[in-house]
Amino acid sequence: PPNYETASPTDPHAAKSVRRRMVDGWFVESMPDFNQRNRYVADYLVQNSIWWIEYAGIDGIRQDTYPYCDFDMMANWCSTLTAQYPKLNIVGETWIGSNPMVACWQKDNKLSARNPQLPTVMDFPLWNALQLRGEHGLQGVYADLMEDIVYPNPLNLLTFMENHDTDRFFHNAKEALNIDRYKQALTLLLTLRGIPQLYYGGEILMHGNKLKGDGAMRSDFPGGWKGDPENAFTGEGLSRLQREAFDFTSRLLHWRQGKQAISRGSLTHYPAGSDVYVYSRHYGDERITVMLNGSAEAKSVNLADYGEVLPAPRATEVLTGGSVELEKSLELPPYGIAILEF
Repeated sequence: PPNYETASPTDPHAAKSVRRRMVDGWFVESMPDFNQRNRYVADYLVQNSIWWIEYAGIDGIRQDTYPYCDFDMMANWCSTLTAQYPKLNIVGETWIGSNPMVACWQKDNKLSARNPQLPTVMDFPLWNALQLRGEHGLQGVYADLMEDIVYPNPLNLLTFMENHDTDRFFHNAKEALNIDRYKQALTLLLTLRGIPQLYYGGEILMHGNKLKGDGAMRSDFPGGWKGDPENAFTGEGLSRLQREAFDFTSRLLHWRQGKQAISRGSLTHYPAGSDVYVYSRHYGDERITVMLNGSAEAKSVNLADYGEVLPAPRATEVLTGGSVELEKSLELPPYGIAILEF
């Protein structure tokens, strides 16, 4: 097996034996490696991918366990496919907890001695910050985003709160009662830079913990199967909190469709040391400013501190649909959210 030292391929100090075992070891005994340094094998893998893209009309590929592969072969695979299909996106699973080490895998980065040619990497450092656990909270999100300087294209990061390999955002049923935490994390996910990925069931507060095995994160979506009292497709059997989470998720997703400030805009943010995190997305004439209160106490936000991202004295608050006057201060309830559209 490999040593699972996913940072070793780009670690400038890694021992050759450590790097070799990481890349050449079989991921598990039942999953033998291809010898990607064999040019016939490499050609086959490229040609097979082209065949599937042509046959099935694939728009993108999510490539598992990316750092475990041969660097040069995968760079050639990426560059060949994207040259043939310029609109194709490739997302590499880069499960590393450090922004610089993740950035080493993105195309055209300045940190790696060789160009990996991989357009999109998975933002595991932000995933960790979006859990909003412990003392760091929203300040942890701010601190993580400060490191975007290492990425050649922060907009091309895949962002997420949970997936099939991680703990669910909520570990258990008791945690899933904290819907405010879910709303704040989802707001961050859907309004910050990057390409957001939602994992099924999050919108109805499904929970799971890896301590109980991977199956706990991959349980059936309640779809009205025989003996299943819930049908999340129709809303039957959902609790009040589940329905609230579903409606909140739906509202945010429908609102963000076509918002270029969200999908393509620049990001300006402020430190969240007072438990209030303020950031703004800007593109052309679009400006969207988000204010989050990470405290159990109500906060009065002094708007004079954020004049740079408040271009008008009035805005539409997205979640309520109402108009908000932006004079001296804005009141945020405990764990409150304000999404201001100008």
